[in-house]
Amino acid sequence: MLPQTKDQLDAQLKALQESVKKSENRNGKITLWSLGLCGVLAVGNIAQAIANYNLTPLKTTEPIIAVIDSETGIMTQVERFDSTTDPKLIEKLVTSYFWDTISSRYGYYGKVGKDQLAAQYSKTSTFLDSKDRSDFENEISGLNSNSPYNLLGESGSITPKIISLNFLGNNKVQANFKTTVVKGAQVQQFSYTVTADYVTDNFDDLSVKDRWINPFGVKFKNWNLTQNSSNDALIAPPSSPVLPTPESVPAPESATAQTTN
Repeated sequence: MLPQTKDQLDAQLKALQESVKKSENRNGKITLWSLGLCGVLAVGNIAQAIANYNLTPLKTTEPIIAVIDSETGIMTQVERFDSTTDPKLIEKLVTSYFWDTISSRYGYYGKVGKDQLAAQYSKTSTFLDSKDRSDFENEISGLNSNSPYNLLGESGSITPKIISLNFLGNNKVQANFKTTVVKGAQVQQFSYTVTADYVTDNFDDLSVKDRWINPFGVKFKNWNLTQNSSNDALIAPPSSPVLPTPESVPAPESATAQTTN
């Protein structure tokens, strides 16, 4: 693969923009795609780049943010990720990763098996700062009797559903979400609020492989989960109080945040 000039890269980005197909939108209007590209590779060669990335250490990256209108399938904005990037575009990027991290951190589907759960949790950890990553690892550890696997086993599930996402200023983001918890014949719903600080362009402790998953170096820290209901979704409720009638169980939603290498 030969190095590409800026003009070639721009031309290929334009061609990519024209060929994008209609994609599903998670929040109703916009789907955010994260394209992590090697600076010396053409967009047209990205499939080959993915196949060979283990043979070519990732020394220089040129992250690109693309915004797609789900109603038309048209890529409405393409912008390189650097110090001049529109802050509103950064917010969309962070929003996408924040919900994806919430979904993969608190989502649980025992039937997929331990290997897939391990891959899911490994992906989650790449978006957490070191202390929060350690807290998360303790949270899901098999040594923790309250971990999802120990409480729900291979037949249970937890399906998160986003309610709202808000920026609080000073690089802080907040989300309200519900979880639908299935354990045997029992189905319950619970409500939570989570806040976190975020940074970008932080590749500390990320391997070459991790950088392909998190090409923008988005990290969440000071993670704070607040329970908005009387019982934790991961702990069996006491038998004495009368619990509210659970809402109907929504169809599981697949996360739409995507990273194309």
